[in-house]
Amino acid sequence: MGAETLALAALTGASTGFKAYGESQAQGYAAAVADRDAMVAKTQAAQTDTQLREELNRTLSNIGAGRASAGVGLNSPTTGAVLDEQRRVADRERQIRVGSLDMQAAAKRDEAQFRRASANMALYGGGLDAVTGMAKIGYAG
Repeated sequence: MGAETLALAALTGASTGFKAYGESQAQGYAAAVADRDAMVAKTQAAQTDTQLREELNRTLSNIGAGRASAGVGLNSPTTGAVLDEQRRVADRERQIRVGSLDMQAAAKRDEAQFRRASANMALYGGGLDAVTGMAKIGYAG
């Protein structure tokens, strides 16, 4: 095996290794971005939950104040029905919105896990490609 063949084998191995390392780094960065996005979605879910609960409390207070100013007792069946329906509708909306954000967070966590696994596989695959590429050149030389 001549010096040219050895140099070609070394350059091929190095090139493949650097390519694999670059791919691994890109996947690692994408995993970090997905982790951050998952944290943002989870935070948004908590903030949305709190905001919608506060909004419901304000609405219920306003309904109670309006009914009281009209001379209707807060313990009347009609007032109770109105308040119960408002709670039902608001709770449903809150559950849907928070659930959607929680699903986004879970999807981003899954993506981050996939990206980390892909980063590892890029290194393993690149190492194998480098070895087989060098071996092919060595046998051909």
